[in-house]
Amino acid sequence: MSKKSAILTAILLIALLTIGAATVLAATNTFTGTLTSSNSMGTRFVTGCAGSSGAGTFYYAAFTVDVSQAGDYTYTDVGFFDGNPTTIDGYIGFFPDGGFNPASPTAGCVDAGDDSTIITLGAGRYTMVVTSFSQNVTGTYILQLVGPGEITYAAGADVCPNPLPANSVVRSIPAGAPTFYAPDLATQNNFNLPAGTWWVGETSGDFSRVWIACQAQPVWVPTNAIAP
Repeated sequence: MSKKSAILTAILLIALLTIGAATVLAATNTFTGTLTSSNSMGTRFVTGCAGSSGAGTFYYAAFTVDVSQAGDYTYTDVGFFDGNPTTIDGYIGFFPDGGFNPASPTAGCVDAGDDSTIITLGAGRYTMVVTSFSQNVTGTYILQLVGPGEITYAAGADVCPNPLPANSVVRSIPAGAPTFYAPDLATQNNFNLPAGTWWVGETSGDFSRVWIACQAQPVWVPTNAIAP
């Protein structure tokens, strides 16, 4: 049985076992962003903080978050299950506020999860770390935690889930351009990039990647739409 089939079977069993249980109000907390190669660690935590993965290069992003209520949070890696090849197989871990050390990424780990699992947290402030299941992976992640309280970015925290890539330059796109979620004609979005000046980074084939803002995912546009 494949990893994904086994996980989906487990989810179905959990759902059947909970039929008839008392209704409990729950908050849905979704985190999305882009994992880049800006930060890396030589190994990573595993589900339940039970140890570490094998040695390699794992990219990560760390954020300060506040958990409003203690309890069990059902973690789902939406990007793993959505069938979109541009979203990554993500991993999530929680550490005491300011207590994450990429040189020793299991030290102090409170709880961590992969794909679909339960993460138990107390109320308070944490460092939330997003990484990937496999080594040397970058791309868009979509992670969701459903539980008794809200998990929010800490007030005043410098939160930029989609940081400006290194070596980006400001270029003119005088007539605007169609946008794509991958450098492929088959991945066109339903909106166009307005005419103006934009941060342009890497290229792939006939496409260039355009950075929009911290809270928006980058898009790809045809390189021939960019002024020389």
